[in-house]
Amino acid sequence: LTLAQAQLAAGGYDDEIAARRRERGEVVAPENATVDAKTTPLQDLVPAWLEAKAGAGLKAKTVNNYDQMFRYYVLPALGHLPLAQITVPTVRKALNALFARGYERATVRHAKAALSAFLTDAVEDGTLPVNLILGLRVVKPSTTESKQEELERLRSEAQGKVTIKDKAWTQDDLKTFLDANADEWYAPVFGVMAMTGLRRAEVCGLRWSLVDLKAGTLQVLETTVTVEGRAQADTPKNKSSFRTIPLRPEAVALLKLHRSRQVDTRRERQRAGLPWGDHMGDDFVLTRRDGVAPHPDSLRKLYRAMCERAGVPPLRIHDLRGTSATHFAQQGMSMDVVAKILGHSSAATTRAFYRDVQSEELRDAVAKLPRLFTSGQQPAEQETDHNQGV
Repeated sequence: LTLAQAQLAAGGYDDEIAARRRERGEVVAPENATVDAKTTPLQDLVPAWLEAKAGAGLKAKTVNNYDQMFRYYVLPALGHLPLAQITVPTVRKALNALFARGYERATVRHAKAALSAFLTDAVEDGTLPVNLILGLRVVKPSTTESKQEELERLRSEAQGKVTIKDKAWTQDDLKTFLDANADEWYAPVFGVMAMTGLRRAEVCGLRWSLVDLKAGTLQVLETTVTVEGRAQADTPKNKSSFRTIPLRPEAVALLKLHRSRQVDTRRERQRAGLPWGDHMGDDFVLTRRDGVAPHPDSLRKLYRAMCERAGVPPLRIHDLRGTSATHFAQQGMSMDVVAKILGHSSAATTRAFYRDVQSEELRDAVAKLPRLFTSGQQPAEQETDHNQGV
């Protein structure tokens, strides 16, 4: 009691006292607050926050993503509320409303993350005492229908109806894709993506000066991203994304094929007096037939058409990374090494790519176990024969 009284006298319980006051609906503004959290609505502060994030050097695509999350999901529901009323109950109600409108969990999670980033900055600049939603989990409300859907999904997985083909191509799928699209301009690059785990933005920003076909490596130092519908140069996603990727012989062969096609096409255009490339350069690995780098969003339709032509599962372009992660892991490569190749900051992210095929590995592992009984001893079958009624 003496120690507790001394700590109270020294202000050691200020956080707990403030928490109790917040529970009673009272807002305790920090001494250095420059905005009245009781009266200033969220929508009045977001534009300046986005401008400050852009000025601080945050990636343009990230700022644009924040802007879209607030514009379409957060502000319509919470923008009119003063900051002091952005609490767990009000945010949970807004998130549940997004679920009710049919939005996927990933979209709702991104909207919550954008709001949480804003509130964290508001705490740092003294506008708020604490970010109340920092630990709020994004959980879809449970309904009878959602429970039934989850049970059906689990039942399908248990029965083996959900396999590797739902998340990644097999080696045969990749071969079929390349064979069926042997004459397609972009096919070799899609094949390289499936073999290396390159992101779409990374392959769109890749230049031949960063590819060493003799050494069998490529460096990821630049990207091309889409911001408000326009393609623009950028740096890789994070520190881990700056990397050098070793290439398999098959990937080198595909790049050589693609390079030779580019060289031949460039010569033909030059002989005809036609330009090659544009103001962004003429050194891109992935180009159209005029040497201009394609818009990243245009690849989706082309890729889907090639999948239909080959008759392979029409996975997302991003799932080509899952294909490479799966094949690396199946060949015995450690998750830490796979993470470095894919540019993941943590091996836990890589395991999320790979977990969908673990059930197949378990089945194969059990099949390879040593036999429990010798050929002349089969007690399990004899036991079954004598106890058929049990």
